[in-house]
Amino acid sequence: MSESIVLDLDGRWKLRDFTPGQGLAAGAHLPDHDDTNWHRAAVPGDVHAALVEIGRLEENDTNRRNYALRLLRR
Repeated sequence: MSESIVLDLDGRWKLRDFTPGQGLAAGAHLPDHDDTNWHRAAVPGDVHAALVEIGRLEENDTNRRNYALRLLRR
């Protein structure tokens, strides 16, 4: 029987928007990358809620509904 691995991801994370390929080229995935100007994000949570929290997106029903529809279409 194989063992299960549980990884707790709850807590505070950071996010930043990059154009496609820019984050990888900048080394954003590396542990020593400078993230001092990144935005805080809660986990569990979602990008929409994090953007509303930092004032990058207005919270309203239309934005929330459009975000949910985009997720469903994937």
